[in-house]
Amino acid sequence: PAAASVLLRPQYRVQASIAPAAPQIEGTAVVSFTNHSQRTLEEAVFLLFPNRFSQPDADLNDFTRPLVYPDQEFDAGGLELLEVLDAGVPSHASPLPVANLPGGTFVTVPIAPLPPNATRTLTLGFRTTLPQRFGTFGQVGEQLTAIGGWYPSLVPLGDDGTWQIASAPPLADFDVSLAASEGLDVILNGRYVPAGAPLGHATVAAVHYLTVVAAPRFADASTEADGVTIRYLYRPKAFGMR
Repeated sequence: PAAASVLLRPQYRVQASIAPAAPQIEGTAVVSFTNHSQRTLEEAVFLLFPNRFSQPDADLNDFTRPLVYPDQEFDAGGLELLEVLDAGVPSHASPLPVANLPGGTFVTVPIAPLPPNATRTLTLGFRTTLPQRFGTFGQVGEQLTAIGGWYPSLVPLGDDGTWQIASAPPLADFDVSLAASEGLDVILNGRYVPAGAPLGHATVAAVHYLTVVAAPRFADASTEADGVTIRYLYRPKAFGMR
């Protein structure tokens, strides 16, 4: 979007590649947003969610560890920023300390003054490592699961001009170009792309985050109920997670 446009919600243009080996995702996020607050902004705050997994979970024991770590050993995740641009001008990111979270989970990016109702575009190059971990963010065997958080996420902005780090990512519009390594099936926010098929680019409007799941093979089953087609994608038994 043009810099002068007033945007209803943040706009992301994400170009990324996905591979089975760490670091599994690398790309660029171009994030445009309007200052809807009442004060001039001089910084933006981003969530680098994978850094949440950069340190071992403190409360695990011999009974719960196998439920989190597939190999019962801690494996770190992380998101590294490779480049930060403020309207094309080089900038940087600094860790924003937050209690009970590893350093770098949130970062601040200094920007040129952005008055109310003005719009700015920031560009962030990134490299993401998914941890070996069960759950909504991690790799188990050959399957990668990232229910949001695999790219830098702009934190919600309050009316008073403060960044609301305790809130979920705001609704945003996404334009995504994703290239997968040979042999990987990909599911992007419900859109299934079998290995070898070109993903090209997809647009996803008014969502809180982008979800990516990838594996060498998904099986496909579908049924209909009340005129609605329900599609179920799953790992075949021979390839499934333990």
